[in-house]
Amino acid sequence: ASGVFCLVPFIDMVNHGYLDLNTTVELRVASGDIKEALIDGRGFFELIASKDIAAGAEVLVSYGCSEYTNVRMLTQYGFVRPENPYDVIDWDAIDTIDTIDTIDTIDGAESPPIADEDDLAEEETEEENQLPCVSLTLVEKALAEKAKEDGVKWMRLRVSDNRLKAALASIPDTGSDFTGKGGGFSGKSASVVTEATRREETRAAQVLLARLKQTLARCGTELAADEELLAPGASLSAHETAAVVYRIERKALLAR
Repeated sequence: ASGVFCLVPFIDMVNHGYLDLNTTVELRVASGDIKEALIDGRGFFELIASKDIAAGAEVLVSYGCSEYTNVRMLTQYGFVRPENPYDVIDWDAIDTIDTIDTIDTIDGAESPPIADEDDLAEEETEEENQLPCVSLTLVEKALAEKAKEDGVKWMRLRVSDNRLKAALASIPDTGSDFTGKGGGFSGKSASVVTEATRREETRAAQVLLARLKQTLARCGTELAADEELLAPGASLSAHETAAVVYRIERKALLAR
């Protein structure tokens, strides 16, 4: 119901599902304001099977959060979705870094000339904390070429790899020549991008990669150490387990 957020006794025992849902929840109110009807006892909820459920099978329902990021799912529901295709990198939470010392060359691309330190420092002062943007279409084009070299079908990978989906959705897209997020070009073709544009895109991508690497380096634990905490026999509480899973998923997305 619009504007109503509540826990429903008994129904709140049903776990959230994704593609394996087998029930729906419906609110029954004869008339009047929904919130007042619930308070007055004139409304009720029904848990309805949407398909045949075998004896002993788990009952699953949608919490309406299938497209939430993991941080929202954790704070609002207390769990996260492993390999969540709707998770995103929070660039606002990543500190601005010194782009002179920490940029690494992208595989297969020449590093463009580094500007004079005084000039670069002046640019950073004028555009403090400004996040560089790259062309999502050009990124996907490069990834498709790399996948072809590795003998991998790009479109199959694009559809099946949820972390890749989340990583691509997190890219700060230039948007100037595109119909929308992942929507493709509306103007110039990726095949006729100028050398200057390519160098600019490479530089922006290097800055983004450097920020991601530094963020991973600042994490208090390694990914392998977090995964060991979830090994069979671990004595973590449900809340601690959710926090560790969130930490693992965040690092995996940053690394992707």
